Amino acid sequence: MFCVYIDDLLVLLSKANIDCFIGNNYVGALAYADDLVLLAPSASSLRKMLAICNAYAAEYCMSFNAQKSQCLVILSNACRYLKPLLLDNAFYIGGKPIDFVSSFPRLGDIN
Repeated sequence: MFCVYIDDLLVLLSKANIDCFIGNNYVGALAYADDLVLLAPSASSLRKMLAICNAYAAEYCMSFNAQKSQCLVILSNACRYLKPLLLDNAFYIGGKPIDFVSSFPRLGDIN
């Protein structure tokens, strides 16, 4: 039922002109059960996606839980020097900051 409810948000995110594609498939917003993953190529792109999520939540009387949200920064070896700069940026959902992590457990596996 969650996926039906959240489908319009996924459409909005896919039309936001944020380049996260594998071939012709948009992969910037992935949903499964009651989880939503946002993939963004830059900090400004992630802010734009979070703003879309915040507006959607306000319009449809729902909320995202910042305490259950995490931000994982993945950089190529050539760009590792940028990580401290990215970690100084704060991202917010529902007006609350999202914590940065270096890994996260899902389904008993550490990714």
